[in-house]
Formats: sequence, structure tokens, C-alpha cells
Amino acid sequence: MDDTKVTEEIDNDMEALSSDGFSEVKETEKKEKKKWKRWQKILFGTIIAILIVLVGAISAIFILRQRGENRLKAEEHYTTYNGKRYKFREDVVNILCLGIDKNEPIAHIERKRGNIGMSDAILLVSIDLKEDEVKIFAIPRDSMADIQTTSSDGQLQDKQRMQLCYQYAYGVSMEQSNELTVDAVSHLLYDTPIQRCCAINFEALPVLNDAIGGVDVVIEEDLEEFVPEFIYGEEIHLEGKLALSFVRSRNTKRVDGVVLRTQRQKQYALAFAEKAKDVISENPTLPITLFQELQKDKNMCTDITVEDITYLMPELFKISFSDDIIQVLPGESVLGESGFAEYKLDVDSVKKMIIDTFYEEVE
Repeated sequence: MDDTKVTEEIDNDMEALSSDGFSEVKETEKKEKKKWKRWQKILFGTIIAILIVLVGAISAIFILRQRGENRLKAEEHYTTYNGKRYKFREDVVNILCLGIDKNEPIAHIERKRGNIGMSDAILLVSIDLKEDEVKIFAIPRDSMADIQTTSSDGQLQDKQRMQLCYQYAYGVSMEQSNELTVDAVSHLLYDTPIQRCCAINFEALPVLNDAIGGVDVVIEEDLEEFVPEFIYGEEIHLEGKLALSFVRSRNTKRVDGVVLRTQRQKQYALAFAEKAKDVISENPTLPITLFQELQKDKNMCTDITVEDITYLMPELFKISFSDDIIQVLPGESVLGESGFAEYKLDVDSVKKMIIDTFYEEVE
């Protein structure tokens, strides 16, 4: 074998050896690079899990908000005023809030007309999502209205003129009472749409009040004879049953005792709203927690859903509360022929208030 041939064979062997060795080294390096330490795997898995939860939560909130927005839109509604045509504003959500004079959970109340109780507090909460405003209309319980009567099994009968608070008693269940009262209030306010209703019995109020740490108010009415703690001109911290006494007590010696109580309910609602806004800003889940708690304890009957709350809560945080946020429907208290107080609405003033708040002129 000549020298040239030997040299070529040695070069080829060296090249093959070098190539194989280099490939093995590269594969080893790749394996070492791909091999993660245990803590790295745990950290990566945790990050992925958190991201999945966040994406899921954001998606769920978005879906809930979208559903709430769609469900709360009122159907198109028109009315006339002074010869002009008006349309109900689509950015307005009206919720009727009722305080029922019952001290027992809904589940314990027999489904029977007259057992459900009457609505002692009637508030229409109007949320303007476009202007970021809330207005609350306090409707005196003795406001004279067309009341839908029912038979003992809940079948609709004729309508009669009487105090608005009686409408609730004509339902054989709180669900029916809610529906009847929504219809009565809507008709009283010239068929203005009301999208939701929430009725709570008086056992629920101390729960709501204490959940935000109580409310501070100044006693602006002489009630010491009825509640010793309520000394005229004094500031008092309302907790537990004392909060219930503040919104429920009335001076039975005055014909305008119900109107004065409505003013007091307005005072409490404003103080509660201001305090609740601060508390909820620190604990955003509180409204849903309370909502579920009241439903569990059967102290509330409502068609408001979690979707509705999820949609409305961020909007409410944009709103500031002022003294004129709550208005009592204009009118006067008189002693009726039956010997009971009657609240006569100022029809013209109420109609103008409704048009200015809920409607826009159609050209």
C-alpha cells in the first residue's frame, strides 16, 4: 500500500471519529439544556395555573357583565307630555326597593293573600349609566294609587283606589307581591319602565347595616317618646335593631307621621350609600356575599341576578352621592274619609319630574 492511500484512510477515519464524537457531545448538551430542575417545574406550573385562573375569572366577569347589560335594557317605551312625544332613555336602569313589615324569613310565611305583609318603605332607585348618576325617589306608603286586588288564590280581580302600601298584601307569595307592586308603581309614575325589584323583610336590615359597620345619623325628628335613644338634635351610631327602629318608627300622633318617616328613610339611605361605597371599595366582593347571604336566609325576594350586580357595581363606583340624590315625590298628607292618612301626589309636579329624569324628547 502506497503512502498516499494510507494517508487518505487515516484522514477518513479521523474525520468519522471526529464527526461522531461531536454529534454525541451536542446531543448531551441538548439533554442537559432540556433538563429542568424540580423548583423550575413547580414555578412554571404555578404560573400557568395562575394565568389560567386569571383568564377564566376575567372571561367569567366579562360574560356576567355582558349578560347583565343585556338583561337590564328596557323595552322601548314612549309617552306624551304637553303635546310632545318622549322616549324612555335606554341608559337608565330602574330598581324598585321595598321594605316589608315582616319579622320572619320568607320561607316561614304561609303562601296566602294577606300573610305577605305591606310595603312600609318604597324607593325607586334610578341608575343613569350614561351620566354616571343615581337618583332615588322615595314614595310615601300612603300615596293613593290604583291597587290590583286578587282572590284568595291570587287570581286578579278589579282595581280599587287605596294606599300604595296595601298592594303588597294582595299577593299570595312575595314573588307575586313584587310583580303587583312593580305594576302599581310603574302605573303611578305614568307607566315608566321598572326593570328590577328587590323586597327585604325587616330582619334583613340589621344584617345589611352591620355588614358595613353601622351608620351615623343626626336625629331630626322628636321621637324620644317612641324610641328613648332618639334624642332630637343628637348624633347616633345605628347598629342592629336600632337601625331598624330608625327607618320603621313613626309618630302616630301626627297626620304627616308617614311622610316624616319617609324623610327619615331618605336620610338613612343616603348615609348608608355613602358608608357602603367606602366599605365596598375595600372589599368589592361584599355585595355578592350579602346578596347570597340574604337569599340563603330567606330574608329577600328579588329578580336581581349575580349578572346584574356584576354589571352595575363598577358603574356605581363612578357615582358620587349628594344630599339631593333622594327626592320625595311631591304632594301632601291629608286625613281621608276613612280616618286614615292619605298622601295626595302633586300630579303636575310628579309628571314633570318623571319626564325630566327618565325621558328624552323625540323629534
